[in-house]
Amino acid sequence: VEKSKGGSARYWEIEFQAAEAEEKEYRDKVVKLEEKYRAEDGNDFNVFFANVETMKPILFNRTPKPDVRPKLKSIKDRLSLQTSIMLETALDYSCGEYDFDEAMESSRDDRLIGGRGVARVLYDVTMIDREEQIETINPVTGELSLVTQINEEIGEQSLEIVYVNREDYLQSPARKWRDVRWVAFRHTPTREEAVKQFGEIAEDIPLNYQVINNDVNKNAENSEVFKRAEIWEIWDKQTLSRKWFVKGFPKLLGEDEDPYGLEQFFPMPKPLLGITTNGTMVPVPDYDEYRKQAIVVEETTSKIDSLTEQLQVKGLYSMVSEEIEKLINQTTDKFI
Repeated sequence: VEKSKGGSARYWEIEFQAAEAEEKEYRDKVVKLEEKYRAEDGNDFNVFFANVETMKPILFNRTPKPDVRPKLKSIKDRLSLQTSIMLETALDYSCGEYDFDEAMESSRDDRLIGGRGVARVLYDVTMIDREEQIETINPVTGELSLVTQINEEIGEQSLEIVYVNREDYLQSPARKWRDVRWVAFRHTPTREEAVKQFGEIAEDIPLNYQVINNDVNKNAENSEVFKRAEIWEIWDKQTLSRKWFVKGFPKLLGEDEDPYGLEQFFPMPKPLLGITTNGTMVPVPDYDEYRKQAIVVEETTSKIDSLTEQLQVKGLYSMVSEEIEKLINQTTDKFI
């Protein structure tokens, strides 16, 4: 399938199939690890949970303090110093304005549980129309007159770092981060929200995402109230463009060229990865490296608990000695 300048829905169907096949085994494994972390496997002693909780504060435990300085230490002019202070203040304000810690903690937890944590930059801008009076001179009469001109200007802007759930992230198969051709983020808007963003073309897209499990509500499958569109925001590094794609829909919803103008193009840093090898970026969860030892510890602990519960004191003593009866029934640390 040839990839045109604007891309094609069919092309991205194939790309997504290849990427999902590459990570299928890994994603299935992470689902089971999350169940184990939440103690849904019925095990009373959870080594995996204990290890993750121990590692959490080591990776991230509080909001970092911004530290901005010139790349070259030899630069010590007043302008560079003032610029550094201004950037530090802006970063400090931004981290306090939105929940920076929540994004970092969630990414950290995904890294420790499943081996990969993802966060991205989200930039939003509101454009406003501003009227401007411009003086013009009539070339025939030479009279001066004012003409109203409407210019579009940037109004409000917001920039924040947001956490990306593991199910809402996909990337092209690659050995190293520099070889990744595209990354994609899933959005699940209602039909009304999709039409508002993309126009009439969104009126025909399938609502293939279910908000609640069909097992919980038998009527959910046939009700559009619980359905959402599954729209993927694709950042294509090869064409330096962002595309909006829906699985099973014959057209792309939209495309815009290099929206943020970032040096590395992608609106995210390299994912926070666990164990990887040079052949693939698909990580190996930490738990896989000590799975057998964890199982042995958990089984041994369960056996000890079972034996402890079965311990009983039984024996015979003479009724003549009252002290022996007191000793057996003694619950304090006093001598008899």
